[in-house]
Amino acid sequence: MNIPIFPVIISIIQVFGMFGIGFMAKHLNYLDERDLNKWSTFIVDFLMPLLIFYSITTGFPNTNLKTLFLLPTIGFSIMLFGALTGFFFIKGIKSTDKDVIKTFHYFCAINNFGYLPIIIIQNIFNESGLALFFLFNLGSQLAYWTIGVGLLGQESFSNKFKNIFSSSLFALFIAVFIAVLDLTKHIPQLFLNICKSGGNAAVPLILILIGASLHKVPIKKYLRDIAYLTLVRLILLPLMIIFVLKFLNLSREIYSISLIIALMPVSVSAAVTTRRFGGSPDFAAASALLNTLISIITIPIGLWMFGN
Repeated sequence: MNIPIFPVIISIIQVFGMFGIGFMAKHLNYLDERDLNKWSTFIVDFLMPLLIFYSITTGFPNTNLKTLFLLPTIGFSIMLFGALTGFFFIKGIKSTDKDVIKTFHYFCAINNFGYLPIIIIQNIFNESGLALFFLFNLGSQLAYWTIGVGLLGQESFSNKFKNIFSSSLFALFIAVFIAVLDLTKHIPQLFLNICKSGGNAAVPLILILIGASLHKVPIKKYLRDIAYLTLVRLILLPLMIIFVLKFLNLSREIYSISLIIALMPVSVSAAVTTRRFGGSPDFAAASALLNTLISIITIPIGLWMFGN
């Protein structure tokens, strides 16, 4: 496998550039704490469903039934594995803050499965590889909006249940239904263009809000737990997942896509989703910053060591 070190570094620098815009906006009082909460809710409830719907209905690959089932299953299983092992890893957390602990557990399950992987896969495979990635992402999206949101939810089962059945999960199911039955051709192009435009706004807005959330965040307060999270998310969990992947007798493309996802840092959108569903936005934002920065080193090393 050719190791796309330069594109990985460039894409991460772009992420930090968007962080910087948000940080300056908060510093110059263009945004306040109420704005962050309102915009976080708007992005999660309105823009992300548009992104999910458009990506799946237009990017769903034509493939055999085995691959159609296998890829989403692996995507979901990787996050389920992280959630289950997270019950063990949270014992190493120093903080006694329940929101920090929930956010740490969330990070064990959910990583950055939607932005950085696209950059890397585009530089390794052709369009068929990217199509397989979107199919893989069906399982990741399902895990994100069920396992991930469930881990962040309030303690009561009713609140967790309410959070899981979000507009994004609804958009996911509708989009898969349309794509599997090949009904996308019956959707007006104007509607798809609206979904594309609205959905494309979600990722940069999320990154800007993360940057704003970092303004005056006491990173030193969380430094020990972030260091532990980095060890878990960027080293221990990938090694455990890769060990399992090696025994599954996967095709080269499917193994490579699974490997790339396993090596990803924490989910950068957590600074937004924690404001919407629960958890610690400060810990989430600080973790996203430092974890993504360190992944500049760990991702290329992981691809070099386990890519063959």
